[in-house]
Amino acid sequence: MCEYNGRFYGGGVGELVPNEFKSLAIPYKKVAKEHLQQLDNMFRTETPFSDIIDYVDTVVLGSLSDNEIKLLQNVRNRYLTRRLKLYERDEHDGQYE
Repeated sequence: MCEYNGRFYGGGVGELVPNEFKSLAIPYKKVAKEHLQQLDNMFRTETPFSDIIDYVDTVVLGSLSDNEIKLLQNVRNRYLTRRLKLYERDEHDGQYE
């Protein structure tokens, strides 16, 4: 969500100043040890990242409605796609972020 609150400069560089950071909504949820062990196991067994992200979403965002979770996932995917496109463009120009 930093991309939503911050600003971008040439080459895809993003900035988030303290006033913008204050308005950033960061979910806080105490996570049970079992969830951490499951997450550790998923990484160790090379579970696809998309499955890991889905698992984390169910744990962290579980108190939200399905529609709210889908909305947040769509926003995340849109910004991820934007970031990847910027990286690919810069990679072809011989520059790396």
